[in-house]
Amino acid sequence: MSTTLDPITARMVQWAKRAARAGGRDRMTVPDLLCGAHALREEPRVSAALLGVLGAHPDGIAWPPSVLESAERAAAEPETDERMGFDRFLDAAIAAAHAQGSSLAPEALIPALLDQPDPVVIDLRERNHGGQVPSALVGRLQAALVASERLAAALNRKVLGQRSAVRMLADAYFRALVGGSGSGPRGVFTFLGPPGVGKTYLAESFAEHLGAGTDRPYAWKRFDMSTMAAEQNFEGLFGTEQIYKGSRPGTLTGFVAEHPRCVLLFDEIEKAHDLVIQSLLAVLDKGEVVDKSLDRPVDFRQSWLLFTTNLGREFFAETNASGVMQGAEMSSGAVFDLLASARRFRDTGGDRAPGEEAPPALAPEFVSRLAKGGAVVFRRLEVRHYSQL
Repeated sequence: MSTTLDPITARMVQWAKRAARAGGRDRMTVPDLLCGAHALREEPRVSAALLGVLGAHPDGIAWPPSVLESAERAAAEPETDERMGFDRFLDAAIAAAHAQGSSLAPEALIPALLDQPDPVVIDLRERNHGGQVPSALVGRLQAALVASERLAAALNRKVLGQRSAVRMLADAYFRALVGGSGSGPRGVFTFLGPPGVGKTYLAESFAEHLGAGTDRPYAWKRFDMSTMAAEQNFEGLFGTEQIYKGSRPGTLTGFVAEHPRCVLLFDEIEKAHDLVIQSLLAVLDKGEVVDKSLDRPVDFRQSWLLFTTNLGREFFAETNASGVMQGAEMSSGAVFDLLASARRFRDTGGDRAPGEEAPPALAPEFVSRLAKGGAVVFRRLEVRHYSQL
């Protein structure tokens, strides 16, 4: 599967690669893309995007010296087809732009770049009209950075062979800490990859880390979604009405009502019945849902929801010609596009006409809710990793 970049964006990426290589790095950063924006600032679409955020025409923009120096070094580098990954801020920017279109048009990408808490972006915004960054926000960003780095360090000590997955989780955790809106769960992460690579263990380790060093540990519960393939299973999650004999709270809502600070793992979500999956939309949207037995809303806003799936793993090794999205380095937006395109492993309808395409494994509206959170891609373990277990 390939992605065609907007021609202007492709040129920005080429400049970013040259800037990264000139800096001796194998990953592109937000400042590298800003180098591309500076180089193409006279392009009308780039100019308009910069004007919209910074409130200044490109000729009047006060660029940080680091961007100007990077542009000068990049100009001395030849063009390259080398595939490069990207850092956490660039990942977040690409994911935000990708949500507006897979071509990553500069009208979407440049504002997304300038919305990142990268120090160079903060410097650029402070130097230009309309770009002030409140000091309180800077402090919150710095605290989130420290917390996410501590998470990555702790998980890498426990989980073998999944450094890129740990990095993606730490980056998603950072974005959840910074971008919490007050509605919906505290964070939503989707773990993708083949069986037996440590998805459940990483989820458990994440829960342990959140509560480490505090007197308020996070409760942990795993839901095996392969046992929820029947239509009526959703009642088990959310409780049965009190008019029925033996009415009891749901296994999900009852647990969260008792343990609002929790990490919930929905293992192999694609194996659940469609009605079960649809019933989770209210949790993802509003952060609360009514337990029919308790007859009251249950608040999920302190909960972290993790979903695992084996879907889409056949796509993760594919790349596009730009080298922007590759393997575990692809953006969250691209991952969710792949997840949305995944089809059911087998025909469960029984009456599908020959040649008719299988239905989506997950409903589009459910994937769109997952896409508001982060994606974590797991690689297959190597023999040397198994020898260390």
